[in-house]
Amino acid sequence: MNELQTIAVGRGSKRKASREDGRSLNEEAKFCKKVNAADANEKNTFVSVSLIHSLSNDMLSVIFGYFTKKEVISCMRVCRRWRDIIYNTPSIWRSFKWTDIRETSTLRKSPSEIVEKVLGLYYFREHVQDIDIDQKGDACTFADSDIRHVAERCKQLQVLKVNNSFDDDKTLDSLTTHCQYLKHLAFRHTTCFSDVGLTYLSQRLRNMQVLALGDNEEADEYYRDSKKNVLVPLQTRDGGDGDRIVCCRENLFTTSSAQSALQNGFLSTSLQQLILPGYDISNSQLDMITKYCTNLTNLKLADNSSISDEGVAVIVKHCPKLRELDLHFNLNITDKSLEALTGCSSLSKLSISLHGITATGLETFLSQTGSQMELLHMIPGNNAFKAHTVVNIISLLPNVVDLKVSFFRFSNEALTTMADTCSKLQKLCLHACSGLTPGGLKLVLRRCTQLYDVAFNFSYINEELGCSIAENGHALIAINFAEADDQYLTDEVICSISKHCHTLQRVDLCKCSLITDKSALALAVGCPNLLELDMNESKITDLGLSYLANGCKNLHKLDISHCVDVTSEGIRCLARSNQKLWFFSCIGCDRVSYQSLVELDRSCPSLVKLSSKWTICDHSDFCQQVTMSSADVCSMETKKCVTCNN
Repeated sequence: MNELQTIAVGRGSKRKASREDGRSLNEEAKFCKKVNAADANEKNTFVSVSLIHSLSNDMLSVIFGYFTKKEVISCMRVCRRWRDIIYNTPSIWRSFKWTDIRETSTLRKSPSEIVEKVLGLYYFREHVQDIDIDQKGDACTFADSDIRHVAERCKQLQVLKVNNSFDDDKTLDSLTTHCQYLKHLAFRHTTCFSDVGLTYLSQRLRNMQVLALGDNEEADEYYRDSKKNVLVPLQTRDGGDGDRIVCCRENLFTTSSAQSALQNGFLSTSLQQLILPGYDISNSQLDMITKYCTNLTNLKLADNSSISDEGVAVIVKHCPKLRELDLHFNLNITDKSLEALTGCSSLSKLSISLHGITATGLETFLSQTGSQMELLHMIPGNNAFKAHTVVNIISLLPNVVDLKVSFFRFSNEALTTMADTCSKLQKLCLHACSGLTPGGLKLVLRRCTQLYDVAFNFSYINEELGCSIAENGHALIAINFAEADDQYLTDEVICSISKHCHTLQRVDLCKCSLITDKSALALAVGCPNLLELDMNESKITDLGLSYLANGCKNLHKLDISHCVDVTSEGIRCLARSNQKLWFFSCIGCDRVSYQSLVELDRSCPSLVKLSSKWTICDHSDFCQQVTMSSADVCSMETKKCVTCNN
C-alpha cells in the first residue's frame, strides 16, 4: 500500500507527494524545504510588486522626482500608468542640465540636436523652466538660431545658462518676447550685447534678477610678468613680454537709451546680480548702473581697467545690500577702496587686486570686516607681505571658506594660525607663496577638516612638502601644482599623493617638466576616479598615456600639449580605452597624426573640444569624418589639412 504525505506549500495550497520512487523520508524533507524556500521568494516578489502598485500617484510622482532624466525615461516604458504619471508631473521636466545628457551621448557634440531631440519633446517644451548647459572650456556652444528655437518653444523658461556669442540683438529680442518669465540669464561668450539688448531686458522682463554676460570664472592659468613681478591671466596675454591686453567690450551702458532703460524699466527694482567680466565700465557708467539698480547683491567687474577708488565709493553709496564684489585684476584699487568697503555691512565675498594696497590698509580693513568674510581672493599683488603681516591677516578670518592669496611670505607660525583660526576652510589657493613648511601644511590639512581643494601654483614645492600634503590630504578632491618649481616637483611627490589621496578628481601638473610616466602610472593605480588631468609640457610618453587610459576610465578632460614623446599609438590606445572624454588637447605633439585624432573622435561620442595642430576642413570625404560641429579643432601651428593640403 502506497504511503502518501500531504505537504503544505506556499499560500495555503496543498500538494501530494508519493514515495513510490523509493526516496527516504529525509530526502523528502529536503525536497519539501526547497519547495517552501522557492515559494517564499515568489511570495516576497508578489508582496514587493503589490506594494509598489499600491502607492498613490502623488507618492510615485515624488519618487520619480529624485530620478535622473535617463532613469525617468526608462520608467516611462514600464507600464502605461507610470508613463501617464511621469508625463503629467511638471516638476520632473522643469529643469534640463548638462549632466542630464549621458556622458557617452553624441548629443553633447551638437547643440542643435539638443534643441530638436530633447527640448523639442512636448513634456519638456511645456514645462521646462531651468536650462543650464553652460560648460567651461567652449564646450557645446549654441548658435543664435538655437537660442531662438529655445525661446519659441520653452515659453515658461525662467533660467537660461548657455555658451553663446550673439551676432546681434535679434536673438535677445526673440528671447525677451517669448520668455517673459526669465529671471536668470547667463551667456558665457557674449560680446555683442549692446544698449538695445539692455532695453529689451528692462522693458519686457519684470522679474529679471541675474544678468551674466561673459565668463564668470576667474583665470585658472597665469604667467609671470617680469617687469611688474606679478601674475597675469594667461588668456589675456598678447604675445609680448609682459604685455597684458584686457578684453574690452565698449558697446554697453554708453548711450542715453541705457540710462532710460535702467531708470524707467523693470531692472531698477528686480536686478540683484550683475556679472560683466571684461567689460570696460567707467566710474560714471558704474554710477549710472548702481544709482538705479539699488538692490544689487552681487556685482562682478573683473578685468576692468577703468574703475578706480571713486567707482568703489559709488558702489558702496548706492548698493547697501551688496554681499559679493569682484574687482579681480583691477589695477587702480588702493587703500581708499578698502576704507570705503567697510561701509558694506553685508559684504561677505570679495575678490580684489593688491597692486595698490598696503599691508596696513589690508589689516585695517579686515579688522572691521574679516569676521564676516566667507570668500577672499587677493591675487595678483606686487607686495610680498612679510610673515608677521600674514599671521595678522589670517588671524582676522575665522569664517573664511574660500581663500586665495599671492606673494605672501608664509611661516610655520602663519600656517599654524590658519589651522587654528580657519576651521571652515574648504578651498585654499597659495599662488607664488614662499615659506611653506611641512609641519604647517600638516596642521592645516588635519585641522581644516572640510578642506577639499588646494592649489600651489608657482610655489616652491619640494619632496618633503609634497609628502606632507599627501600624507595628510586624504580628503582632497582637487590639487593644483601648475608651474610649481620644476626643479623639485618630481615623480616621488606625485607617487606619494596617489598613494594616499584616492579621492582625487582633478590634478593640474601643467609645466611640471620633471613629471614622467611613473607619475602617470601612480595616478592610474591610486586615483581611479580622476576626472580632469593637465600634464602640459611634462615628459609623459605613449606608455604613460596607456596607463591613464586603462586606469582612469572616467577621465573627462586631458591636456598633454607639448608632450613631444607622445605619438599616434598613444592616442589610439586612449581611443580604445576611454569613451568619456569631452576635452582633449595635444597641441605641440608633432608625432600625433590626423588619422589617430579621427579615431579618438569616433570612439568618444561626447568629445566636444579637441585642440591639436590639425585643422578640420570640408574639402574631402575623409576630412568630413570629423566636422567642426562634432569636434572643435583649433589650429595652433598650421592652417593646412594633412589630407587635402588646404
